[in-house]
Amino acid sequence: MSLLELAHRCKAARPALSVPVNTDPLSSPSPLLLANPQSDSNATPNPFIGPSSSYMIPSTEQLKNFGERALKRIKLSDESQAKFRQYIETTNLEERYALQFIHTLQVEDLLNKDVEERAASWRPSKALAVHQLILVPLESSADWLQKTLREYIWTLLLFPNIRYYTGTVENTVISAARSNKVKGLPAANSNKCPELVKWLGREFSIFRSDLKTMVKTSMGSGSELRNIADLAEELLQHSPGVNHTLGLYYRLTFMRRHLHLHNHSIHNFWPKVDEDLEELHEAGPEDFLESMKLNLEEDIAIYEDPAKSTHRPCTDPFKDNCLKDLKTLSSLAPKIQRIAAKKRANKTKKRKHRGPEAEEEEEQQDDSPPADEDEGSVAPSDSTIVDG
Repeated sequence: MSLLELAHRCKAARPALSVPVNTDPLSSPSPLLLANPQSDSNATPNPFIGPSSSYMIPSTEQLKNFGERALKRIKLSDESQAKFRQYIETTNLEERYALQFIHTLQVEDLLNKDVEERAASWRPSKALAVHQLILVPLESSADWLQKTLREYIWTLLLFPNIRYYTGTVENTVISAARSNKVKGLPAANSNKCPELVKWLGREFSIFRSDLKTMVKTSMGSGSELRNIADLAEELLQHSPGVNHTLGLYYRLTFMRRHLHLHNHSIHNFWPKVDEDLEELHEAGPEDFLESMKLNLEEDIAIYEDPAKSTHRPCTDPFKDNCLKDLKTLSSLAPKIQRIAAKKRANKTKKRKHRGPEAEEEEEQQDDSPPADEDEGSVAPSDSTIVDG
């Protein structure tokens, strides 16, 4: 039976009202008056609210007796006993609701006050106080520095104006961090600088590997990121303040091209990408742009048109809320330099001489050149960066 049919049956079974219907809304009695028998003894019962509230509450004597028996089982303070007796002597339903609500608020206030008093009076133990004063500042400072530098690395890899993906990328990040006065950086002449550059080199290898993996995953037939705009949106989730741009689409489709057409080894992928980028840069801006447009058209033919995505590229690579730090980093991205081919060849020879096991161990690090091969670099360290 439908709800409408049920309502019709209830209406048919209801006895007809002997009181004439008042069609004047201004003179109609309030629903509250209809619900309260004390307001008008001749009022018509409201069929939607059930019996009058006075019949829902037992007599005062019954409640008193029940309350006294309950007080014998449950021990309350004198003040609470008085409040309880006041409650059971209240026969009006609305007044009872008001009493319940005000006592609920009273309990909430007491709990909040207790929490505030405990927090104000808490004192750390001697051992914990020493840890807070000595260790925590150093740990939090190092963590903050690492977090900031990792954001720089990932964002730099997604900039449409990044010149190369390997080379002097570590120095670029350090230069941007110094310009932005990032706290925790070791002094330029500090002996901790080589550790920092080494750490950055490893982080770049990890992030480049993650980027390559996501681009490769997007090429699968069942991937939700086949559309280059959707892939860009996924990558930009960790770079707040950076917009979709055609330049980013060009770079991502360029990586797809290398993965699709070339069988690069693990350690040769990014150098080969940079090698082709260098050739395009040397040809001039017009040829560079024309080549990138052609590659995007080929990518659309194989995968999907970014125009079908809900995301749209912008002319400005930065959002309005973009931090000044990222704009500084962006200004340094076109200045990244490649490492000489001879030095890369020496690296490859050493790797082959060490055998395939060593090559697998260096999979994450091979994408990033050693610090001592970077021009003007301070050599990078372990995953621990100490506040200088």
